[in-house]
Amino acid sequence: MAHTVRRSAVLTPAIALVAGAFLVLAPTSPAPAEPATAEPAPAEPASCEPAAELDRRLGELGRNGYAWVIASQPLPGNLYGVTSIDARTVRIASNVPCELIPSVVNHEWAHTQQGYRYGTEIRTRRAFGSDAMERVADCASWLLGSTYTPYLTRDRKLTGQWCTGYELASARDLIGRATATSRG
Repeated sequence: MAHTVRRSAVLTPAIALVAGAFLVLAPTSPAPAEPATAEPAPAEPASCEPAAELDRRLGELGRNGYAWVIASQPLPGNLYGVTSIDARTVRIASNVPCELIPSVVNHEWAHTQQGYRYGTEIRTRRAFGSDAMERVADCASWLLGSTYTPYLTRDRKLTGQWCTGYELASARDLIGRATATSRG
């Protein structure tokens, strides 16, 4: 079985703002007194290389002994990422919007930490249960700065609940283990 990040049907405006960059340069001399009649041209979006984004984030987190790849085609089941603990592989969908790659990597990285902690897919699932496993990965992802947390967003809409105390403690433990192992 694989651990996954599902795409949400709607991105929040906050995520959309992250995708664009607007630069405002201060003029060196005062602007003319004429009123502006035309709207300014929109800034061009920054180009994005998915593999470079993946490598940048993994350079901060570490690969945890897993092979990380951008899949050559979209993943089945409308998924953005899949981690196989037993095969020690992580696949990121080729159609993930660039601004979401760090969030998807954070989530899948949390699954690699779960695998590191419990050793095998089956032991990891027994420790968490499938749904809690995804929620803990989303909580860890959120603690790592992600703005895209589909399992938490889904459940918050249904139940009003974000990360439980148990999920936060588990997520912090996964992140703390990574910090401890990277030092030693």
